[in-house]
Amino acid sequence: MHSLGNGVCDDGICLCGLYVDGGITVQAFLRAGLTQRLIITRVPVLIGEGIPLFGTLPRDLRLRHVMTRHYPSGLVQTEYHIAA
Repeated sequence: MHSLGNGVCDDGICLCGLYVDGGITVQAFLRAGLTQRLIITRVPVLIGEGIPLFGTLPRDLRLRHVMTRHYPSGLVQTEYHIAA
């Protein structure tokens, strides 16, 4: 997983972004310190119970708010940068 954070270069074009989704996968990337940006989308539905969004982390992660967008459907999407 650590090699993914180095980016991929081919013919002078470098790709250094990676979209990660899925609870266990996101948790693993957060624990490994491989996440620099976090986009959280909230759906306007209250559920009775559930699993914590990020599970247990070894330490608190400081987030810096970048922007928040809202959509006509009621979705609210917030972008954060993870402080070093």
